[in-house]
Amino acid sequence: MLPLTGCCAYITLEHDKADIMEPPLGREALITPSAPLVVDGERLCWSTHYPPPKNPAKVDISSGETHRVGVFKFDLETSRVELLTEDYDHPCRVFLRGGKKYNGHLRIVSKETKAKSWDIEIDLKNEKKLRVLGIGKRL
Repeated sequence: MLPLTGCCAYITLEHDKADIMEPPLGREALITPSAPLVVDGERLCWSTHYPPPKNPAKVDISSGETHRVGVFKFDLETSRVELLTEDYDHPCRVFLRGGKKYNGHLRIVSKETKAKSWDIEIDLKNEKKLRVLGIGKRL
């Protein structure tokens, strides 16, 4: 089997602009209350390095290999969801309020295949935090 090349991952989350939080002191975010954007088709990065210096937006995946996608971190004390970037959390993409469920889609594309999409739910109150709800229809 040939490798999948140029694999990219994207996330879309259903949220209100009021869900966007200011970064904590000493931290930065690309999306803030003063520069609010909806998380729609934002590129995720592959967790190929730890500790993460800078993770790639694209990877090649050979048969039998697995790669993790960096999606988010969460802070239960401050009830905050932090979406990651290629620089992990320096800056992060956005801080969202953690007291609600966010539904959305993860989408993976490669040069050799059609895009694959999964419906997801992020919920800090749920033990699993991130649940894959099924194969998405939105490609």
